[in-house]
Amino acid sequence: MPETWNQEIFKEFTNLRDSLKAAKKIKNHELVIALSKKIIELDSRAKFIQIMVPIFLKEAGSAYQKLNDISSAVEYFKLAKNGYIEHRNRAQLNKPDDWLKDIASLEKNILKLSSNV
Repeated sequence: MPETWNQEIFKEFTNLRDSLKAAKKIKNHELVIALSKKIIELDSRAKFIQIMVPIFLKEAGSAYQKLNDISSAVEYFKLAKNGYIEHRNRAQLNKPDDWLKDIASLEKNILKLSSNV
């Protein structure tokens, strides 16, 4: 049985998303990571929102990269890439190339960062 809509949980998501946007703007990378992880965790208990988790995995990876934590950045970029691929395989795509640029960008970052480790 599908989950029913919960406005409180949705409001929690929008608040986290807005806070993430603000943290990115002021370049608070530690906060970007923490908020991304909270949004990812929220997805596990709020499937009805249909959060596109790979976006937030990529955000965390980018923040780790800016903090020069290369191994964590690579880990999150790999998770994001796999999430995009999984989404492409199970979703009804609007266009055949949906998410392909994101996947290619992540692959490029992973290769670049892996060669520096």
